[in-house]
Amino acid sequence: MSAADTIVYFVASVVLVSGALLALLAGRIPANPIFGFRIGYAYASKKAWVKLNRVAGVCLCILGASLIPQHLLLGDAGTTVLLFGVEITILTAALILYGERVAEAELISEAAPALPGEPIPVKGYGINPLAAALALLGAMILAYSATLLPSIKGGEVAIHFGASGEPNGFMPASQLPTLYLAPTFVGGLALLFMFLSVRKPESFYKPWLTEREITIMVHSLQVMVASVFLVVSVAIYDTIYYNVYEAHAIPLQFLIPASLTMVFVPTAILIAVAVKAYGRWVKEFKDW
Repeated sequence: MSAADTIVYFVASVVLVSGALLALLAGRIPANPIFGFRIGYAYASKKAWVKLNRVAGVCLCILGASLIPQHLLLGDAGTTVLLFGVEITILTAALILYGERVAEAELISEAAPALPGEPIPVKGYGINPLAAALALLGAMILAYSATLLPSIKGGEVAIHFGASGEPNGFMPASQLPTLYLAPTFVGGLALLFMFLSVRKPESFYKPWLTEREITIMVHSLQVMVASVFLVVSVAIYDTIYYNVYEAHAIPLQFLIPASLTMVFVPTAILIAVAVKAYGRWVKEFKDW
């Protein structure tokens, strides 16, 4: 068994076990910021939390159990993991729509218990201009790199490089278009978060977060995913460029630290806001 196969089996096991635990423990664990299907609609009431988490748990069990057969059918670990990413994104979107219906039913029910404290109004959080600019730039770079593909002839092409910039991984030229699957997926994820921020802002609602904190987290999430999309797009462009001109378009000594910084900054902001609000959850909402 290769290391890639091991990763697939590990991911399948984690998803399967997590789904089973979520389905079994949904009625025993309180609404929390750490474990469970923590979409905003789940916080409409205890009943909504239990119902959404049980359904999400069952869906994750099915997805985890199907991952290994998919891998055996596809025969490629990278494609399997990428397809899994697409599947879990689609599942999340479907559960958000289901959660909206559950929350609506709960909120019009007189039996629904009230949240501690004063509920904050949920509004559209908008699209962060920096995130939109990063996503647009990534899409333009990706599109331009595709125009260079016809210049690459048959044989093997370099797709991975060491710290010195020398290639150390290769694949058949005919498979080069598959490199665009990863940025397409990440770009789609960025668009999904932007859509939810505008059209389904309740998806991000957490009762222990202030309106300002939710806005900061939503915009940081948009920037983080858009940054990943740009980084992956630039990496694809550099790979294509190298195979056409036998030189890197951007020195790796600059590209790697710049990429890490772009992703780290919004991620750090997300974590900082979440940690700050954790104490509020413990104090006011832990027993809800």
